[in-house]
Amino acid sequence: MGTESLSEPVRVLTDYSQKRVGASEVMRALAGHKGWLAPALMFARAEGQDLFVDRVVLFGTETRLPPGELWVFTDRAAAERAQAAGALLGPYAAGVAGTELFGKIDPGFRIVRVNPYSPVEQGWQFLPGSYELAQLWAEVIALEEGFKNRGDSFYEAVARFRGFMLFNGPSGSVITLPNQGGMRNPAVVFTAPDCVEAFLARLTDEQRQGLERVAADGMTLIRKLPLQGIDGMLINAFGPGAATLLSFAEIEDVNSLYDETY
Repeated sequence: MGTESLSEPVRVLTDYSQKRVGASEVMRALAGHKGWLAPALMFARAEGQDLFVDRVVLFGTETRLPPGELWVFTDRAAAERAQAAGALLGPYAAGVAGTELFGKIDPGFRIVRVNPYSPVEQGWQFLPGSYELAQLWAEVIALEEGFKNRGDSFYEAVARFRGFMLFNGPSGSVITLPNQGGMRNPAVVFTAPDCVEAFLARLTDEQRQGLERVAADGMTLIRKLPLQGIDGMLINAFGPGAATLLSFAEIEDVNSLYDETY
């Protein structure tokens, strides 16, 4: 099967197996994928109400997976491969977004398998220690997808996001790019490790010396950066994640935003 016929996450997984991409590219592809198949009961409403997924695919009437395991598939072909090998999958929700899937992983699972019974280079697995990482990447993608929607919902999403990264320079001051994006002194801010690496790749070895990476939630940045003479944020200015600008002058009432977020 040529790579042109593979789904995007499978193509990235294959590239990872051949050391052409790193783990961040894999996580971005998995969390950003909108065509997941997952056990339909993960998406059932409380108290036995109807499923609220758009589409359910029946791979038989009974779901019988190994105890403590969750099996998810990047596409129908991968699920059908497992079914053909004898797996009892039962009803699966189709067209599930990674931003939703990774937020619903029960921490009680001992392993989450991606594409079991597919060629090893097309698979992945999550162990309990990596569930939070999967959830964080889902939050990254959800935030980046919302960049195109300005207004209160955008500001609230930025304020709620817990995984921003930025740099302090040798003097302890936040690294900024003056006079960019229509702002006087905006901070350079990132949503994910691959966006950090894209920034660092543009620097010389000398420029990287003394940089200190700092993590913070969005509300902390919105409240504290203006106190340092910073008037906004350049978010993911160098990719690969979606980029946007946030001028603190856009936010009319920070206290109201704080009430909405916390």
